[in-house]
Amino acid sequence: MVARNRCGVSRRFVVAALLIAALLTCAAEMARASAVTIVALGTSNTYGRGVACGQTYPAQLQAMLRARGIAARVVNAGINGNSSAELLARVDAAVAKGTRLVIIETSQNNEFRKHTAWQTSENIAAIRSRLQARGINSIDISGVMHSTIRSVPRASDFKQPDGHLTGPGYALLVPSLVSEVAAAIGK
Repeated sequence: MVARNRCGVSRRFVVAALLIAALLTCAAEMARASAVTIVALGTSNTYGRGVACGQTYPAQLQAMLRARGIAARVVNAGINGNSSAELLARVDAAVAKGTRLVIIETSQNNEFRKHTAWQTSENIAAIRSRLQARGINSIDISGVMHSTIRSVPRASDFKQPDGHLTGPGYALLVPSLVSEVAAAIGK
């Protein structure tokens, strides 16, 4: 006779269901652990000022990489208003061990507003040097971001009134990054 609980479910069924759940959880953790970690380090354009989390360029990039069959996790480490000097100051804390690639984005507006424009190149070089010393690849998308923002008309569905991109605006940017990011992570 098979022992059943008060709802009529056998103990064997419960044990089997628990084992299956444990195996699925373990498989999901293994898949997550094998995903390539990419950190998007930048300003409000990385953070996604004014857009939902799923509409930021890091979120859209992650989705597009996954659609190409690349198991990637893109961590959004954007902070509104940061200058290149502030990115340099927080790069070690923002980039966890095991990260494969860091995408760097700076804003000319922040650099001029914070009087750091004269040192932007040196700060980016220092960020890249620190990452390289840790065995982490990096790419600088500041120029591509700036060009995309400049090319989008202000009165459109792609740009917010303050000049930041909208979710559809970031969707214009991301396809131009996918191949470069894939190559940088060896995929």
